[in-house]
Amino acid sequence: LRDLHQRALGLAEGGGERLGNTLVALVAAKQGLGREGETGAGEVGANFRRAREAPGEAVAFGIVDAGGGVAHAADIEGRCPLGQDARSHRVTLLAPWRIARPSLNLSRGPPAPIAAVRTFRTSRVAAAPPRTQKATMSYKTLITEIDAEDGYAVIQMNRPESLNALSEEMMTELSAALDRFEADDKVHCIILTGSKKAFSGGADVKEIQAKTFPQSYYEDFITRNWERAARTRKPLIAAVAGYAIGGGCELAMMCDIILAGDNARFGQPEIRLGVMPGAGGTQRLARAMGKSKAMELCLTGRMMEAAEAERCGLVSRIVPADDLMDAARDLARTIAGMPRAAAMMTKEAINAAFETPLAQGIQFERRLFHSLFATDDQKEGMKAYLEKRTAHFKDR
Repeated sequence: LRDLHQRALGLAEGGGERLGNTLVALVAAKQGLGREGETGAGEVGANFRRAREAPGEAVAFGIVDAGGGVAHAADIEGRCPLGQDARSHRVTLLAPWRIARPSLNLSRGPPAPIAAVRTFRTSRVAAAPPRTQKATMSYKTLITEIDAEDGYAVIQMNRPESLNALSEEMMTELSAALDRFEADDKVHCIILTGSKKAFSGGADVKEIQAKTFPQSYYEDFITRNWERAARTRKPLIAAVAGYAIGGGCELAMMCDIILAGDNARFGQPEIRLGVMPGAGGTQRLARAMGKSKAMELCLTGRMMEAAEAERCGLVSRIVPADDLMDAARDLARTIAGMPRAAAMMTKEAINAAFETPLAQGIQFERRLFHSLFATDDQKEGMKAYLEKRTAHFKDR
């Protein structure tokens, strides 16, 4: 740790460059040198240089592991280890020391601390790595990425040769990816999308054509891995361009919000193959659009365009197909910026509206509402509103 700090002296003077996946930041803690809420990559080096030019001022040492999503800080001898959630951009700086001369000789150990610990809250993690990172997990049928800075993940179905047909392999990988992002504290919202030509053309007919009833029943076909999207606790956005038919339409309806490109087409054509919707089409369509429209689509196999889907309440809004992912990312960024407990409970309450009588649903909503007064984010949000400033939520 002592050697790392010694190397950090040179790094910080250059503006806080990355050292592998570890970013080492030295920031002047004296008020006026390091301002709360404004500790960014560019200021790190500038503040340190200014502190060096003013011997006797306080300087704090902090280590930020931005790559792993956790900020770790410790004093020069390894005391006071601290873990913080880097997604919420709280960088805690420890152990301020006086600088007696332009160069600080760490080999003799630090002088005595002269100030209390200062916590700087920033709007972004100092000198964060590139915002959008390809997820390290490798999938055969999916492309995933995480925007650690803005708190959302993207899952793109990637079987272009079959219009993203929902094969057993793809649905198993999708379940695994959702499990992974649900467990990742850096991810507060998830986008599910396909290609510009097709969100998904439905189940892989070549794969399921020979199935028998006992086989489907015993292996729990669909229930085993398709329903994972409907059980996702974090907000899930479907960004739909092109075809979303059959199982593809049902998968989109398992998501919380459907954004549609102006080229999107929705439908449940299973009856034309001698079967019927089996992944929620008859149930979710009826709840979203009403009995008559659901009957028409499922009994005729007719497809409807995005404008009709919006009129019927199936999709949230329509955007140009070329702008679909930008709109989805903007929406995910906004949702991810909200306090996590409030967002997850809001989703839970709205979903309960489809399962409960009105009086019971209102009672459920009321209890969740009351419970949020036990959170720090409720105190911060209301205090910020009264003080006419931006709230800084910490997800606790």
